[in-house]
Amino acid sequence: MNAKRILIALMCLTIGLGIQAEDSKELKKLLKAVRKVTGHEKSGDKEVGEAEKALQLVIEKHPEEAGKARVYFADIYGFGKNKALFDDAKALKLYRQAIGELAPDDKLLGFAYNRMGIFFERGKVVPQNFDSAYVYFEKAQEVDKKYIGGYAQLTQMGLGTNADPAYALTCYMEGIAAGIDCYMNATSLCYVFEQELKGTLDKEAKDLHGAYLAKSLEDDKPAALQYLKKAADRKYPPAMTDLGLVLFSGELGEQDKAAGVSWLEQAAEAGFIPAWHSYASCSYEYKNNGGQGHSVSEAMQFYRESMPGYEKAAELGFALSQSGLANMYFIGLGVEPDMEKAYVYAKAAKDQGEQGGKDQWNMWGISPILIHAANQTILDNVIEPGHKSTHLVKRKLSPEKKQELDAAAAKLPTLKQYVTRVLNQYAANASASLVLGPKASTSAEKEQQVGKAVTGASAANAGFYQKAYDKFGRQVQKALKEDVVNRDLITSYQATMKKYAQEAAAKGFTIERSEWETK
Repeated sequence: MNAKRILIALMCLTIGLGIQAEDSKELKKLLKAVRKVTGHEKSGDKEVGEAEKALQLVIEKHPEEAGKARVYFADIYGFGKNKALFDDAKALKLYRQAIGELAPDDKLLGFAYNRMGIFFERGKVVPQNFDSAYVYFEKAQEVDKKYIGGYAQLTQMGLGTNADPAYALTCYMEGIAAGIDCYMNATSLCYVFEQELKGTLDKEAKDLHGAYLAKSLEDDKPAALQYLKKAADRKYPPAMTDLGLVLFSGELGEQDKAAGVSWLEQAAEAGFIPAWHSYASCSYEYKNNGGQGHSVSEAMQFYRESMPGYEKAAELGFALSQSGLANMYFIGLGVEPDMEKAYVYAKAAKDQGEQGGKDQWNMWGISPILIHAANQTILDNVIEPGHKSTHLVKRKLSPEKKQELDAAAAKLPTLKQYVTRVLNQYAANASASLVLGPKASTSAEKEQQVGKAVTGASAANAGFYQKAYDKFGRQVQKALKEDVVNRDLITSYQATMKKYAQEAAAKGFTIERSEWETK
């Protein structure tokens, strides 16, 4: 979990979705050819040419697989070890073609929509256009909730749609349930709501942090870092956490691991839940120095010193820390192996949607695939205490023991409970206002907005629907005036207009519809 959390729309790689058993041998050969290109730093024209031939063969022999083939082939231009091959224009063309060829329920369609959203969000190849980005992100998450991150982020920030942070919060929770890392986003929003309720929110710091997020979307690293430092200097915990992580990683062009750990410690001491987790992992990595110059016993001591941070976050319902503790007890990292504790933490994390604490465990050099497999192994079996890691002795759980441990896992707090509690407190406070979005003027309206946030329903007033409908109508007008008319994009805008009109009618609202819905 790092500063690139704002780009969580990038979560999945195409090839990671996998070839199905029923796919043709030609499509499987294409995948193999693409992997040959993306898996080597020195791959070049020869390997790309072989993949192009494989692509054409799929299109000729199996036109029904053309969409899949184009999405897989597009990996060459956006992923892989040889960045010299990256070509956004070629990737964009392939995704656009694939969108018109993939089946409506194909998970790859969600990936393609998501990638198109990223192109428009970041202004890559096409002019930056948040309205267009929102349309594509919305379609992506309708296909697969693993791609809800970009949609939630634009909804939170009011880019391409009306700002609605409470609804964005529920979207982040859907993403977490689907297995993606939206923890920082969700907890940062909860922090804003809590501080607003207490009357202690530093709005200037919040705005500076928002400016950092916006500049990060624009890939303006110097400006992003400047805004982030200003927000952190005001002791704003979400900003202190982000600054700690970006200084530790150096991803915004400035690296200072010691300073990064210090900022994370300050954020943790301020009580910010994700900071406890990040401080534990980064402080371990900083002390251990990648294992260089330290004995195994010293490394185990570093693990022991990191435990309190994970335990604190886990006690507050942070699933990444629950997953991390499961593996520490499972493997015996800094603690005596305790398979029952490992099971309880693994079950609690899994029930929240966590799939292995990928980012933080990668920092420790442990494969996320192995960690995910380890979590499942913990849930399927109990390993005898005192085991050697290379000689695991499996003991099946008895139904009674499993029931007992499941009950213990169910008692651990969850992030969902925390989110619900914060929103309920907001609903009960007549003086609070939704800081980032439309303000409710009465307690009844406030309860309606919070009820929407808890259930995930869409906005509930005629003005919201009319404004959203009209905005996409203007986008249709603009698109029709372009020298090269993008009919796919216009169709997307019009479908969104129709959706808003239908949602308004379903709630008993009447909005004025225009000719641009069918032009």
